[in-house]
Amino acid sequence: MPAALVTGVAVRPGIDLVRELVTAAVARSLPIVLLLLGPTLASGGEGSGGPGVSPRVAQVSVSVETSRPVVGQTTQAYAELRDASGNLLTGRPITWASDDDTIASVDAKGVVTARTPGTASITASSGGASGSVSVSVQPLRQLQPRRSR
Repeated sequence: MPAALVTGVAVRPGIDLVRELVTAAVARSLPIVLLLLGPTLASGGEGSGGPGVSPRVAQVSVSVETSRPVVGQTTQAYAELRDASGNLLTGRPITWASDDDTIASVDAKGVVTARTPGTASITASSGGASGSVSVSVQPLRQLQPRRSR
Protein backbone atom coordinates (compact mmCIF):
# COMPACT_ATOMS: atom_id res chain seq x y z
CA MET A 1 0.00 0.00 0.00
CA PRO A 2 1.55 3.36 -0.98
CA ALA A 3 2.08 5.94 1.71
CA ALA A 4 0.35 9.30 1.43
CA LEU A 5 0.56 12.56 3.27
CA VAL A 6 -2.65 13.52 5.04
CA THR A 7 -3.09 17.24 4.66
CA GLY A 8 -5.93 19.60 5.26
CA VAL A 9 -7.08 17.88 8.46
CA ALA A 10 -8.88 20.44 10.59
CA VAL A 11 -8.27 19.91 14.30
CA ARG A 12 -10.89 21.40 16.62
CA PRO A 13 -9.57 23.26 19.69
CA GLY A 14 -9.56 21.09 22.80
CA ILE A 15 -9.62 17.81 20.86
CA ASP A 16 -6.62 15.50 21.05
CA LEU A 17 -4.45 16.17 17.99
CA VAL A 18 -3.17 12.60 17.67
CA ARG A 19 -6.68 11.13 17.82
CA GLU A 20 -7.86 13.45 15.03
CA LEU A 21 -4.90 12.62 12.78
CA VAL A 22 -5.21 8.86 13.35
CA THR A 23 -8.96 9.00 12.67
CA ALA A 24 -8.33 10.86 9.40
CA ALA A 25 -5.65 8.35 8.32
CA VAL A 26 -7.81 5.34 9.17
CA ALA A 27 -10.79 6.81 7.30
CA ARG A 28 -8.59 7.03 4.21
CA SER A 29 -7.06 3.52 4.77
CA LEU A 30 -3.58 5.02 5.02
CA PRO A 31 -0.64 3.72 7.03
CA ILE A 32 -0.01 5.93 10.03
CA VAL A 33 3.28 7.79 10.32
CA LEU A 34 3.11 10.81 12.58
CA LEU A 35 5.68 13.58 12.66
CA LEU A 36 5.04 16.61 14.83
CA LEU A 37 7.14 19.68 14.17
CA GLY A 38 7.58 22.83 16.18
CA PRO A 39 7.86 23.60 19.89
CA THR A 40 4.16 24.43 20.27
CA LEU A 41 3.03 20.99 19.15
CA ALA A 42 5.78 19.18 21.02
CA SER A 43 5.47 20.99 24.34
CA GLY A 44 2.09 22.67 24.22
CA GLY A 45 3.69 26.05 24.79
CA GLU A 46 4.58 27.54 28.16
CA GLY A 47 2.07 26.30 30.73
CA SER A 48 -0.72 25.85 28.19
CA GLY A 49 -0.88 22.08 28.17
CA GLY A 50 -1.62 22.27 24.44
CA PRO A 51 -3.52 19.60 22.54
CA GLY A 52 -2.63 16.14 23.83
CA VAL A 53 -0.12 17.48 26.37
CA SER A 54 -0.90 17.36 30.08
CA PRO A 55 -0.60 20.72 31.85
CA ARG A 56 1.93 21.06 34.63
CA VAL A 57 0.94 20.88 38.29
CA ALA A 58 1.30 24.41 39.67
CA GLN A 59 -0.46 24.11 43.03
CA VAL A 60 -1.07 21.33 45.55
CA SER A 61 -3.62 21.90 48.33
CA VAL A 62 -3.61 19.37 51.15
CA SER A 63 -6.30 18.65 53.73
CA VAL A 64 -7.01 15.94 56.31
CA GLU A 65 -10.26 14.57 57.69
CA THR A 66 -9.03 15.19 61.26
CA SER A 67 -6.26 17.68 61.98
CA ARG A 68 -6.15 16.76 65.70
CA PRO A 69 -6.15 12.94 65.85
CA VAL A 70 -5.41 11.09 69.09
CA VAL A 71 -2.51 8.65 69.43
CA GLY A 72 -3.32 5.45 67.53
CA GLN A 73 -5.99 7.05 65.33
CA THR A 74 -5.77 7.16 61.53
CA THR A 75 -7.10 9.91 59.28
CA GLN A 76 -7.21 10.32 55.50
CA ALA A 77 -5.20 13.08 53.80
CA TYR A 78 -6.36 14.51 50.47
CA ALA A 79 -4.46 16.42 47.79
CA GLU A 80 -6.05 18.70 45.19
CA LEU A 81 -3.86 19.46 42.17
CA ARG A 82 -4.34 22.53 39.97
CA ASP A 83 -2.56 23.91 36.89
CA ALA A 84 -1.36 27.52 36.47
CA SER A 85 -4.85 28.56 35.31
CA GLY A 86 -6.49 27.06 38.40
CA ASN A 87 -7.98 24.07 36.57
CA LEU A 88 -8.37 20.89 38.63
CA LEU A 89 -6.01 18.08 37.54
CA THR A 90 -6.80 14.41 38.08
CA GLY A 91 -5.06 11.10 37.54
CA ARG A 92 -1.61 12.35 38.56
CA PRO A 93 0.72 10.37 40.84
CA ILE A 94 1.04 11.82 44.35
CA THR A 95 3.93 11.20 46.74
CA TRP A 96 3.16 11.54 50.46
CA ALA A 97 5.67 12.35 53.24
CA SER A 98 5.76 13.35 56.90
CA ASP A 99 8.41 15.65 58.35
CA ASP A 100 8.36 13.55 61.57
CA ASP A 101 7.31 9.90 61.29
CA THR A 102 7.63 9.46 65.06
CA ILE A 103 4.68 11.86 65.53
CA ALA A 104 2.57 11.09 62.45
CA SER A 105 3.40 8.80 59.55
CA VAL A 106 1.68 8.72 56.15
CA ASP A 107 1.48 5.85 53.67
CA ALA A 108 1.43 5.88 49.87
CA LYS A 109 -2.38 6.27 49.84
CA GLY A 110 -2.40 9.30 52.15
CA VAL A 111 -3.49 7.47 55.31
CA VAL A 112 -2.00 9.32 58.29
CA THR A 113 -1.32 7.39 61.52
CA ALA A 114 -1.00 9.37 64.78
CA ARG A 115 1.93 7.91 66.76
CA THR A 116 2.97 10.22 69.61
CA PRO A 117 1.76 13.65 70.82
CA GLY A 118 3.18 16.56 68.87
CA THR A 119 2.87 18.34 65.54
CA ALA A 120 3.93 16.99 62.15
CA SER A 121 3.66 18.37 58.63
CA ILE A 122 2.13 16.05 56.01
CA THR A 123 3.26 16.90 52.47
CA ALA A 124 1.86 15.84 49.09
CA SER A 125 4.03 16.26 45.99
CA SER A 126 3.16 15.87 42.32
CA GLY A 127 4.81 17.09 39.14
CA GLY A 128 7.38 19.21 40.98
CA ALA A 129 4.81 21.07 43.11
CA SER A 130 3.96 20.36 46.73
CA GLY A 131 1.67 21.42 49.55
CA SER A 132 1.42 20.62 53.25
CA VAL A 133 -0.99 20.44 56.14
CA SER A 134 -0.24 20.41 59.85
CA VAL A 135 -1.43 17.53 62.04
CA SER A 136 -1.44 17.97 65.82
CA VAL A 137 -1.47 14.56 67.50
CA GLN A 138 -3.27 14.56 70.86
CA PRO A 139 -2.42 12.27 73.78
CA LEU A 140 -4.68 9.32 74.45
CA ARG A 141 -6.77 10.21 77.50
CA GLN A 142 -7.15 7.54 80.11
CA LEU A 143 -10.44 7.26 81.89
CA GLN A 144 -10.29 7.58 85.64
CA PRO A 145 -12.44 5.14 87.59
CA ARG A 146 -15.36 6.69 89.47
CA ARG A 147 -15.23 6.73 93.19
CA SER A 148 -17.94 4.87 95.05
CA ARG A 149 -20.07 6.83 97.47
